[in-house]
Amino acid sequence: VGDELKRLGNIIDELPELSEKVRDSVIVLSHDQDQWPIAATSFILAKRAGLTPSIVSCNREIPQAPIYILPSITGWASLHKEAYDTLIERVKDGATLLITVHSGLICEFEKVTGLRSDGMSAGGKGTVNIDGKVLPFEYSKKFHLSSLSAKVLASDEDGNVVFAENTLGKGKIYFLGFSLESFVWSRQGAYEPEMPQYHI
Repeated sequence: VGDELKRLGNIIDELPELSEKVRDSVIVLSHDQDQWPIAATSFILAKRAGLTPSIVSCNREIPQAPIYILPSITGWASLHKEAYDTLIERVKDGATLLITVHSGLICEFEKVTGLRSDGMSAGGKGTVNIDGKVLPFEYSKKFHLSSLSAKVLASDEDGNVVFAENTLGKGKIYFLGFSLESFVWSRQGAYEPEMPQYHI
């Protein structure tokens, strides 16, 4: 057995080194969220969208990338200032940031998203039409949003903004007013490519 392990070790030593996998996006996990299902679902959705993401906690150094995903933000202190400033500066320099919301908002909300919040109400079910596909979803908290400078990509049945795009510096911020990750995690068959969630 010892000879075979040594032989196997020699074979492994002769193999060429593999280059490091190129990551084109970063999923940033925030405070006060159930990180395991959010991380897993964000990763699967990103891979289905053709991305190769890495995952990092907002307490760690955030790697450079052209695309950032801040999924399912929860509570009123979801990011500490250093992580928030890093993401905003990266967007201003040309990166793209997707923010999805469970029950929290970020500081400088109007400036960053181009949306105005006129309060919130209890969660509930709704639907939006995106690229001709009807997408059912659930609010954890329903924020009553209207556009200040954002391009509205989808609204719910009440005319409340659900999905929007805003330019910040050289980059873009996309805001989704519900937790796509939580919704997908709890639905059987939600990872199938024909499901409407993949049209966001």
